Amino acid sequence: MVNLSAWLSAFAMGYLDDYIGGKRTIILSLVGLILAMALAIAASTKTSLWIAGVAIGVFVGPNSRSLMSRFIPPKTDDEFFGFFCVLGEAHGVHRVLFCSVCSPRSVVRSGSASQWSSLCS
Repeated sequence: MVNLSAWLSAFAMGYLDDYIGGKRTIILSLVGLILAMALAIAASTKTSLWIAGVAIGVFVGPNSRSLMSRFIPPKTDDEFFGFFCVLGEAHGVHRVLFCSVCSPRSVVRSGSASQWSSLCS
C-alpha cells in the first residue's frame, strides 16, 4: 500500500513540481513526511497506523525521486534509476529480516510485550 501511494503521489507531485518549483515541492513533502511520521508514532489503532503508512508513502514518493532526478547527470537517468530500484529490492530483504526478528511473537516470547505487538497482530 505504501509503494502504491508513493508511486501515485510521485506522479501527481510531478505536476506540482512544475507549478510551484522543485524546492517548494521537496520542502512540502519533507514537512508532510515529518507529520506522517508523528502520526505513525502516535498511532493507537490499526486504522490510524494504516493511515499513517499511506501518508508516509504519499510524502516519500515525490521526495526521493524528484531530488534524485535533479542531481543525476544528463543521459544517465536509466542507470541511476535502475540502481535506485536495485537498492529498493535490497531494502526489501532487510525488511523481512527485521520483521521476522521483531515480530509480535518474538516480542511476547522475550517478555517485553508492548502496544506495538497488539497493533501488528
